[in-house]
Amino acid sequence: MIFLFIILFLLSILLVSFTIQNKQRYGTFLVPLIFSILCIGGTIFFGFRLPSAIQKIQKNNDAQINSNKLTKSQQAHSQSNLENGSTTVISDATTKQQQEQLKLKEQELTQKLDTAYSKIGDVTFNTDAKTFQLKLYTDSDLSKSVAQIETDPSLAEEAHWSNFTDSLLKTSKNIKKSFKTGYTFELMGVNDSNKVLFAAKDGAEISSITK
Repeated sequence: MIFLFIILFLLSILLVSFTIQNKQRYGTFLVPLIFSILCIGGTIFFGFRLPSAIQKIQKNNDAQINSNKLTKSQQAHSQSNLENGSTTVISDATTKQQQEQLKLKEQELTQKLDTAYSKIGDVTFNTDAKTFQLKLYTDSDLSKSVAQIETDPSLAEEAHWSNFTDSLLKTSKNIKKSFKTGYTFELMGVNDSNKVLFAAKDGAEISSITK
């Protein structure tokens, strides 16, 4: 519309000039005058509509700018989500791998402890409680002494209970060296295999039947 207005404006000027020249040369100006009036009328008409056309163009430009900004924002957001998603996947994979490695180390240490205590009992591992448990064989001299202490804790000193528990504390310290803190080593009862007679965690005593 702007170009049409400019063309009509220039054409009006030319026709007015032509009309004046035609009047001076030939004494008539009716036909050129009619065209001049039409062009001037068209120029005035489009001149009134020109501001609204400019505003419409400006709105379209603003809308296009906003659309471009929105598109860039969405692309940036999508890229951010993609990167975060990738980071999460990598983090989850790393955590799973670490858990599998830890589980393998726990199984290996359980086997080593079971081998070390194979002459007096069996060692098992409770994954949820992070606890190694020693259960003595019931037919050994050691288990008979422990069974007596289990029944009457006052016999502990006479049976040199502290010597045995000191060895259990050393085992707990070795467990701490192999893993992070938080693992417990327990001696289970002979008379009651679900009863904890002695427990050490991270190399320190936490419970004993004698106390």
